[in-house]
Amino acid sequence: WSHDLVGPPHDMELYTRWLQWGAYSGIMRSHDRGMASGHCNFNNWPVDVEACPRVEVWNTPQFHFTAIRAAMQERAALVPYMYNSLASAFATGLGVMRPMYFDFPAADMAYAAAPNGSFAQYFFGEDMIVSPITAPGANGTGGTDNTTLA
Repeated sequence: WSHDLVGPPHDMELYTRWLQWGAYSGIMRSHDRGMASGHCNFNNWPVDVEACPRVEVWNTPQFHFTAIRAAMQERAALVPYMYNSLASAFATGLGVMRPMYFDFPAADMAYAAAPNGSFAQYFFGEDMIVSPITAPGANGTGGTDNTTLA
């Protein structure tokens, strides 16, 4: 499972959070909206360039660039872990990204993730729990920090 990491050009916080979250996804692929597809495709003239802006990770405000770079460096550092996790996924049939209830089927809180993003967390491999920050301006999730599943 993965998601395209395309940031909205006028919301650097959301773009940064998407890239941070993407570092803990099965596949991390970042690309800009650019002029590649849909109504932004160069073959669909006239093109409103302002409606199809490019978001380049190296050309973001310093605060966001620092956070994005740290996420990308963390992703690179995770390559050996991901290699082993993917080998395990191949051998067992269980994905690298798994919901909490796979390992804790009797725990009510394992089913607590909500569509609004509250208590959004999952296993990433066998040794990590990821709990993405989904609220603007937040610096924590209230997920694993405050709740014990077992």
